[in-house]
Amino acid sequence: MNRLVRSTVLVAFAATVLVLGAAPAGAATDKQIAKAGVITAKDLPSSWKSTPTDPDSGKALEVLAAGFPQCVDYLDSRAQLKKGVNADSRQFTSRDDEDVSNESWVFTSAAAARSAFEAMGASSNANCLTTLFQKAFEQQIAADPSSAGRVTSIRAEIQESNSVPDAGDDQLGYIGSVQFTLNDGSAQQLLLGYFAIRTSRGIIGHTVAAPPVGAGFRDSYATAVEDAINESASRMAKALKN
Repeated sequence: MNRLVRSTVLVAFAATVLVLGAAPAGAATDKQIAKAGVITAKDLPSSWKSTPTDPDSGKALEVLAAGFPQCVDYLDSRAQLKKGVNADSRQFTSRDDEDVSNESWVFTSAAAARSAFEAMGASSNANCLTTLFQKAFEQQIAADPSSAGRVTSIRAEIQESNSVPDAGDDQLGYIGSVQFTLNDGSAQQLLLGYFAIRTSRGIIGHTVAAPPVGAGFRDSYATAVEDAINESASRMAKALKN
């Protein structure tokens, strides 16, 4: 897929499902725990490259979400996550165009983390995410002349997934795709996944993107991504016990 179009999609997806929250004053220990949960270059093969994530990319999507009744629960989940101490990774990309990044939150109690996690898994969120991605991608493609001249239609679809990492106390997942129809009649697709893990009072959310390969979503990204997810979850679990 054209990297410019693909980057537009990935930024929109990451900004929608991940929330950047400011760390409360005096929470240095929780900040260290949050940092223990983020993916680092050591978690992936040396061939993977990284770029900084955009800390302001979610603000416009919150404004967009406020215009849709089906996004009430989604906005609640964002508000709850902002109460946690936050850390975020860089965005890592393989030679085969798999992408992975993650973000972590640490709360004052397991009950507070559980409440935020339940909000992240609200039944209306998949419908909200589908609507947001559709609108956000249409706006972003229209604003980019090089992509707007090639893309004739966009179709986004997100659904809940039972295929989640086997780690932590609670897990949830969303998977989906964005399909671009081009002016030459061809179509290009990008698969998207979001996998969250709660361990005690900590939450980690992982964003994954990959070109479609094989029959299922997991066929489309490297084992290295699963290893990085497991490593980050394991580090946070250990940090929470210290």
